[in-house]
Amino acid sequence: MPELQVKKHIAYFKRNLMMFPQPYQEMDSERMVLGYFCLLGLDLLKALEEIREQDKIDWIAWVRSCRVAKRCDSIDKDVKGDAYYVGYRGGPCTMTPGNEQWDEPMLAGTLFAACNLLFLGDNPRSNTEDMKGIERFLQLCLCEDGRYRSNLLPGADEDIRQLYMAVSTATLLELKLKNVEQSLDYIKSCQRYEGGFGQTPGAEAHAGATFCAIASWKLLNKMIPEFRGKSLKKCIPHYDRLLRWLVFRQQSDGGFNGRTQKLTDTCYSFWVQATLSILGEIHLVEANASRNFLLEQTQHLIGGFSKVHGEYPDVLHSALGLFSLALHDDSKLSDVCPALCLTARFCPEEAK
Repeated sequence: MPELQVKKHIAYFKRNLMMFPQPYQEMDSERMVLGYFCLLGLDLLKALEEIREQDKIDWIAWVRSCRVAKRCDSIDKDVKGDAYYVGYRGGPCTMTPGNEQWDEPMLAGTLFAACNLLFLGDNPRSNTEDMKGIERFLQLCLCEDGRYRSNLLPGADEDIRQLYMAVSTATLLELKLKNVEQSLDYIKSCQRYEGGFGQTPGAEAHAGATFCAIASWKLLNKMIPEFRGKSLKKCIPHYDRLLRWLVFRQQSDGGFNGRTQKLTDTCYSFWVQATLSILGEIHLVEANASRNFLLEQTQHLIGGFSKVHGEYPDVLHSALGLFSLALHDDSKLSDVCPALCLTARFCPEEAK
């Protein structure tokens, strides 16, 4: 059986943290999430402690520099007083003179900033006023039907991914959400006839959207007293169809696809198996076949994992490939908390 190349993967994530290569230039507005995947990868490899202290200090300062605070009355004229909403940008590219109108916090930037601060040894909950501001930001992103929008600008994405990021942020930072029952109803409306979930009601079932749905469901259940401790199996409609759809995502090469009749891809090894792990059903997959697919087909010579065999590695597929292996208790990797996409040591009890 092929081996996990731990030293190469550690070196790969360290290189990217110091300087992302040219292909990432078009993702500069998402630099916060790129950093998250690198730090998550190192944490999975039990190597966060290898980061130099000065680098940690500099990176914490960079994350904090992406904080955005704006008056609530700039969005809602009915708000009185000096209330502010707070969040984080996805990167520094909107911090330009004259761009204040469009320089808004993002749900993704806020969630991954909190994760990055945890990885780097800082406490994202240290500022009480900021926690109140982030809670206000989540409330402003909430739509009437329980879904969330990615930011407060016109044309913002509104789908189950944004709902997941809002719920994860609230769980990680111990914040309160409103209209939790409506959010659960929105998740239910995204379920398709096969049992999987789409990004929006009526959209094709997709493994990534299904992960967002099930992980959000688990976290939201912890926020409703009468649902705490209740098995997801008893909550989710068409549970057997959902399991069948998830299990049938594993293909003959051992990898997983994200939709019916699509090709296998490293990231879907995570989206599918993490969902099954949350449901307590990961034993239904062929674990050895999945491991062989990752280590033989997409583990790269220079470190990291590629999307498919023959391509260059990238930080997203590298981190999610490692997470997939960790779901099967690989002794070389940290214990994990799939609902929050973090290692177990950083997860609050509500997410476990």
